[in-house]
Amino acid sequence: FLFAHKITFQGNIFEHLGGVGLDFDTGSQVNTVKNNLFEDISSAAIQLGGVSEHDHHPERPEQVTRDNVISNNTIRHVGQEYLDAAGIYAGFTRRTLISNNTIVDVPWSGIAMGWGWGLLDPGSFPGVPGAESGEWGFYSTPTPNRDNRILKNRIHSFLNALWDGGAIYTTGGQGTSFANALLIEGNVASGKRQKAGGNTFYTDGGSRYIKLRNNAS
Repeated sequence: FLFAHKITFQGNIFEHLGGVGLDFDTGSQVNTVKNNLFEDISSAAIQLGGVSEHDHHPERPEQVTRDNVISNNTIRHVGQEYLDAAGIYAGFTRRTLISNNTIVDVPWSGIAMGWGWGLLDPGSFPGVPGAESGEWGFYSTPTPNRDNRILKNRIHSFLNALWDGGAIYTTGGQGTSFANALLIEGNVASGKRQKAGGNTFYTDGGSRYIKLRNNAS
């Protein structure tokens, strides 16, 4: 969906799908995904917001992906062909709430938020090995990422195939200050593959303005 407004998906089953289960792309605003089952999906179960230039530096307010809710969903056995897909992925978004979801058996991260490893943020921080400041351009204004919340999710059996990631994974700036920082609170994660790298709650390259509170692993 592009520019989707005020749509609710509730009580549905998404299974045996060859791409993303449910994709709310650029400009999606005030949508809700709750109480659904996602199972046996080739890529992510739920994807919210994009990573193109009109996502990370939109020219118009209607291009901002904002005020969406992803809550109380059960997600299992996703990323079956596209191993680098998270159970839930949010690109450049504002006031996103991801809460009380159960995510089981994913090849990479359970929940991932953000993009760019700092290269798309003011100052162009090269937060990935081999990157150079400015290689994706220089931006004087921040991305829309701010006031997002990841709360009380249960993630079990993650990083089952890939090496670098986490139960919850972030990259790039997540706010403009701690007043509008990403809040990651009350999540419980277990079952990380022993040979995998990363961290259970992994704030990767260029991640700034993140509050981690009362999470357990």
